[in-house]
Amino acid sequence: MLYNLGARKVAIAGLGVMGCIPSILAQSPAGRCSEQVNNLISPFNQNVKAMINHLNSNLPGARFVYIDIHRMFSDMLANSRNY
Repeated sequence: MLYNLGARKVAIAGLGVMGCIPSILAQSPAGRCSEQVNNLISPFNQNVKAMINHLNSNLPGARFVYIDIHRMFSDMLANSRNY
């Protein structure tokens, strides 16, 4: 584990909007994102956040942070003109 090698500050990214990746879009006749795939991402990301909280609580001096890729990409899709 990185902690045992001296790492104390670690950023961990959750999964993004996987239902909108090119291979999923190519499978959709309308070229739309798959909500079914996107709905699978939330539980995974929640578990990652819980794991990060656990690591921060149990590893002295460690600081793990969560990067919310899903929220960032969702915002880009919803507000594309702002980017």
